[in-house]
Amino acid sequence: MGENAVLLGRSSKSPIDNKRRKEVILPGARSKDFILTAKCRILNVGSRIAISAKDLPGQPGGVFNWTTNSTKIRLINSVGGTLAVEGIDFGSARDSETIVCTRTGSDGVISTKTVTLTVARVAFFPSKKQKYGFDDFDTPTDYTDDHVSVKSGGETFIRVAILGGAVGTDFSFVCDDSSLCKADEVLEKNAFDLRIKAGTFEKDSTNLHAKVKCPSEDIFASVTIHIYAETVINISVAKVVDRRHKATMLKYPEADYPEVQDRANDWLKEGVVSFKLRSYDGKNEVTDVPYDIDGNGELIYDINKNGGPEFEVINSAMPARADTVRVVVVRSMRSVYYLQSPTYKGQLSVAVRGNHIFLGPMTLRSGETTEEVEVISRTGNIAQLAKPLTAAYPSGSILEFGAAAWASNPIIIAEGELTLEEVKKTIFHEVGHVALNLPDVEDTENIMNHEVGPEDQRLRFCPRKLRYTPGVTQSQWEAIPRRIEQK
Repeated sequence: MGENAVLLGRSSKSPIDNKRRKEVILPGARSKDFILTAKCRILNVGSRIAISAKDLPGQPGGVFNWTTNSTKIRLINSVGGTLAVEGIDFGSARDSETIVCTRTGSDGVISTKTVTLTVARVAFFPSKKQKYGFDDFDTPTDYTDDHVSVKSGGETFIRVAILGGAVGTDFSFVCDDSSLCKADEVLEKNAFDLRIKAGTFEKDSTNLHAKVKCPSEDIFASVTIHIYAETVINISVAKVVDRRHKATMLKYPEADYPEVQDRANDWLKEGVVSFKLRSYDGKNEVTDVPYDIDGNGELIYDINKNGGPEFEVINSAMPARADTVRVVVVRSMRSVYYLQSPTYKGQLSVAVRGNHIFLGPMTLRSGETTEEVEVISRTGNIAQLAKPLTAAYPSGSILEFGAAAWASNPIIIAEGELTLEEVKKTIFHEVGHVALNLPDVEDTENIMNHEVGPEDQRLRFCPRKLRYTPGVTQSQWEAIPRRIEQK
């Protein structure tokens, strides 16, 4: 049959006499052709499409068989008028997978047709142009559970990679809720940066899909888009000394803490957070505060009083502002509990003043008597120790807990043995406690890791394990307070 043949029913004229018709199928003619229909020829890995074959009108019934030499697809129901095709792996190129349909007519005539398919895979990745976060949910090879953050009313980019020969224009990139986000039109490429524009919402989320442009609109890839109002935190950093006591002089008196703002915000953008740092002293000089009451060169921080007398001297010298988080850097600090009652040698528990005590190693001291203890469990202010005490201690003895900083108001950070880089990171960490509702976690790549380290630079959507609350996790993006600023 010619390429543009018109298929007709019965005719009393011969094909030669009927000049309007290129070909006529007359009664009793041997069957030659059939109809092959593939509504979509782009197939997702792991999904199925249907292809059908049927006889032409007026032809005797035929039997259809389907075959392929491709290792990228699997044929299901390979005998009959409808074939299901499953994608096993992405192909080497566009239309690289061929299926042959063979029709055997009731008159014995055999005819064949072929259809070519493209087996493709679409995946979303972080883009070098992204403006906020991309969280792979700790499963970098699983592209089905990724999350993207974007500022309310803002935009970001994600990288799209298409394998198997398909291109961007084969797909529609659409959000479930178009009021929350919209994607730009794409080009005829297999890799590109896709711009995502967010609506104005305090906190919301929707899914972005890559849907093939076929009647089925099969979804080839999805990613969750989180829209957050940006949380902006104003921070004032004071470098505090007590000039009466040389031991309080700072190790890093020239440190310019606001200069790390841009670097910090490059990390914080994942959680749609921005810090604005300034020096408490307009000239970035140290601030003299007579806080060292006992003259020992250290700030004594009473844990269960959220500071104590020396802390209150600093607090009073630096008036609080509702719109600003105050940070104070001192040279050295000792964080302490005080025994509520005397102990005896061999005792396996101690009670401290106040209503709480941390777990972990501590130093118990009274005058010249000192020993290392470990709190292994607690009930309120009563601590159970790992080993019996080796000496007796009077009421008021100091139980010292090692801490480089406290998320109080103001935040207190001791230089101690920290490097300058560690002091800077500690500022961001402690502000995370105070202003972002983020507790310590166990994740060496996270800003809120319980110990300062070289790689702690991230905020995550994927829940992080809390350090001091066993069995509890937190999604940091979701926990951060959000509020749309009124203009």
